[in-house]
Amino acid sequence: MPELTYQHGTRVNRVPEGTVSFEILDQTPVAILGTAPAADAAKFPLDTPVGITGDLAQIEALGLTGTLADSLNGLVTAAGGRFIPKTCIVRIEQGDEIEDTLANAVGAAGSMTGLHAFKGVASELGFKPKIYMAPGLTGQRPGDAANPVVAGLVPFLERQRARMLVGIGGATKEAALAWRDDVSSLAIDLIDPMVLVPGADGLPVARPAEPYVAGLGCKIIRDGDPNSKKPAGFWVSWSNAVIGGIVGTERPITFDYTDPDTESHLLNENRINTIVRDGGYRYWGGLSASSDDDWMFSSVVRTRFAIEEMIARDFAPIVDAPMNAPAVVEAIVSLDEKLGDMRQAGAIIDGRAFFLPAENSNGQLRRGQLRIEFDAEETPPIHGLTVGSRRNKKYFDVLVEDIVRDLAAQA
Repeated sequence: MPELTYQHGTRVNRVPEGTVSFEILDQTPVAILGTAPAADAAKFPLDTPVGITGDLAQIEALGLTGTLADSLNGLVTAAGGRFIPKTCIVRIEQGDEIEDTLANAVGAAGSMTGLHAFKGVASELGFKPKIYMAPGLTGQRPGDAANPVVAGLVPFLERQRARMLVGIGGATKEAALAWRDDVSSLAIDLIDPMVLVPGADGLPVARPAEPYVAGLGCKIIRDGDPNSKKPAGFWVSWSNAVIGGIVGTERPITFDYTDPDTESHLLNENRINTIVRDGGYRYWGGLSASSDDDWMFSSVVRTRFAIEEMIARDFAPIVDAPMNAPAVVEAIVSLDEKLGDMRQAGAIIDGRAFFLPAENSNGQLRRGQLRIEFDAEETPPIHGLTVGSRRNKKYFDVLVEDIVRDLAAQA
């Protein structure tokens, strides 16, 4: 590059790399909203994001009552008991009635209480949760209206490109279907029914399914699941994998691979994930609550969210850099190469980065506004498999030939 200022002597300039380095953000961090009346208030103040580091003493400080301790135990158990994902909890005050607790969970935007406390997680704890849940606080429909906790979190989740596991826990399939009509969002995964887990006396007790499903998901993202032919990866569906730590479901769910007249099929048809018994208790569905068929698979949504956030974050270093052709080309090439890496890994079918002159007018460029494009198709799961069943009478010709040959051999 030519020097624009006078220099009599030696000049050393460090030349910046032109490429942009892309990295997918960790998709396992968890955020849990819940209650813990017996918690140590100094360690777990109300309406405040607190990071769980894996210190057992820290977890014990939550006490045994409320929803948070059970949620963490379920998460760790289903994840394999080998690690605690990065976890943020927000403890809310437990009310005298469930309506009071739900009001505390909704909180207020101005005071950053309740669910609004999650807005400070990234700056306060240094990580962004990607799996949200509020076990025990999402199945209610006060006054036959939509659940206020889920309704309050959906806009935030979509802006954060994060997803929420929502336990419906309906007493009947009719109750689950009524809940389903309250929401349509690609940031939500609905789960019904509740699960049974061993209680303190060894007898099964009903608990929200979300922590156990989240633990299964973290396990698949990090380790894969050889038993269900799932490689490790954030783009892999969690469906058809056995959930660890549960011993049943609160109500039995009828299931058959070939018969559509089952409750599991009805729930999945309405984009409600469920749990079926087949060589263990399997998460069944892998479906988002979106009404758009293009975004029906949770794994597809998770992959798109991960790609979009990666691009927004990792293009940050070129913001306010000089706008010139080499810099723009390097940015496009770098993104195109990353999409190629994702194709090789199996996360996408294919993708590309490119530049459209029509989207970059002189006026836009003079104002420092540059636009580049990418497209991609995420790898969907094999959700339905059709096998043609046919007969072929020509095989009898083979039988006749075999008979004639065997008779000739005995002659």
